[in-house]
Amino acid sequence: MSSAAPVSTHRQVWTLAWPIIVANVTVPLLGAVDTAVVGHLPEPYYIGAVAIGAMLFNYIYHLFNCLRMGTTGPTAQARGAGEHAEVRAMIARALLLAGVIGGVIVALQLPIVAFAFWLINASAEVERYAREYFLIRVWSMPAVLATYAIFGWFYGLRNVKLPLAIQVFVNVVNIALAVLFVFVFKWGVPGVAAASLIAEYAGLLWGLYGVWRTLGELPRENTSGTPSKLLDPVQLQRMVAINSDIVLRTICVVSVLGFFMAKSAELGDVQLAANQVLHHFLIFTSFALDGVAQLNVASSGSLLSIPFGLLLSAPWAEAELARVRQFGFGESELERQKKSLLASYERAFNERDKSESPGFASELVGLYLNGDPTPGIAAPATTSPMQRGQPAPGATVVTSKTPAPGSSTPEVSR
Repeated sequence: MSSAAPVSTHRQVWTLAWPIIVANVTVPLLGAVDTAVVGHLPEPYYIGAVAIGAMLFNYIYHLFNCLRMGTTGPTAQARGAGEHAEVRAMIARALLLAGVIGGVIVALQLPIVAFAFWLINASAEVERYAREYFLIRVWSMPAVLATYAIFGWFYGLRNVKLPLAIQVFVNVVNIALAVLFVFVFKWGVPGVAAASLIAEYAGLLWGLYGVWRTLGELPRENTSGTPSKLLDPVQLQRMVAINSDIVLRTICVVSVLGFFMAKSAELGDVQLAANQVLHHFLIFTSFALDGVAQLNVASSGSLLSIPFGLLLSAPWAEAELARVRQFGFGESELERQKKSLLASYERAFNERDKSESPGFASELVGLYLNGDPTPGIAAPATTSPMQRGQPAPGATVVTSKTPAPGSSTPEVSR
């Protein structure tokens, strides 16, 4: 009876997961397409130039991928709580933050590229074309970060197909324009950068249109009746705090990848070009795993705001409760809970000298308000009824015996 629930749950999870994974994998595909196109040019330093340029963008994309993941969770929580005004405010805040960060990166493009090539010891040809690639494509940064925010918002609303469609569209446009600019117009490395620039803004336009359509479909009123402000200081501080934590984590990850490519540039143009191809496989895997993480954020975020009673009415919960009502708890389940409880007693007893004041305060509150005993952790750790193999006084233990014919509940012992 309970075996059918996990199957449907797994199917539901993967129905939501595969569009997110595929959409995430296509994010670094722009750089991979640029590498593939310039790979048909005669000299290896063309690939090396795009490798360095794409590495810089992948570094920034990884760094600010928090705009997507940091938007998904709060949006899912607001959706689950019926706070539709907060859902609207969330996308506005995310786009505002994306615009500010993207504008700062564009404004600091010359110091950024100068600092990058101060760290990377590449050949003169690689540095020249990599600078051209970066200084053209950097103007797409506001569009890319805004698209991240839009995708995170859609994931929070459990709309996973539209971001996938947009990402596929962006890559198709990029491939077509890259082939046109490089092989027909003979623009070389600047051609692939211009193709990526145009494709990313085309994707942003579609994303904004999708946001406009979705906002029109959302209910106008909150479940709680409380309004949400775009520049709410508490919500803005919360959003920045979430994103800053993710940024710090990401800096450690992408710094290792950047160090790898910098050392590859020191080995020579051919080695750099080869490692760039291998590097893309790692990037694809990383973004695919991020897709699974974003699914978990969206799912858990929407459940966090749902009352516990509603969670118990979910199909999988109903099936599990029906199993318990029919068959009771098995002996192995009972033993597992006993061991877990005794382990918690032992851990608390061993660390009793490190107990914090709130623990003692809660015992005193129970004593004066409810008349609860306050023996301290030493008493339950050494004299627990379960430790003697007996149930606690007044406790009800459900055995795993088959219920009698015509009985709807399992046998119990006291």
